Amino acid sequence: MASRGGGWLGAIFLATVSMALSPGSFAAGASWSTQLAAPMLGAPGATARSPVLGEGAKGRVTRMRWRVDYGEVPVLARLCQRSRCVTLPSSSGASVAFAGLPAGAGFYFELQRQAAKAGGRRASMAASGELSLTVEYHPDS
Repeated sequence: MASRGGGWLGAIFLATVSMALSPGSFAAGASWSTQLAAPMLGAPGATARSPVLGEGAKGRVTRMRWRVDYGEVPVLARLCQRSRCVTLPSSSGASVAFAGLPAGAGFYFELQRQAAKAGGRRASMAASGELSLTVEYHPDS
């Protein structure tokens, strides 16, 4: 005799559906991303700051990805938000250093041209490049 409601298979189905429809399952992440021309950098030691990026997103940062591309020109890059800056360890990567901070409070890059290695691009030439930033965040409810 079959049990009413489908027995243990029915119970598994109902448990799966209820987990899939639980309130926590609707808390999907969001992200914003931007790519722009990097500011020109002159001789070694020259510094520049990018425009402020990503103002207006409503939520808290979970992870960020960046790319700073000046070709062969060595550049020290820092990613900043308000008064907090993090030195980027490489020309591209990801970090959770800003996790929990507002996703839309505005980020910017601080850039400084470094001296070229022997045989590298001439120091007197101005350097241009590209910047990209992706901020993953949990939207405010």
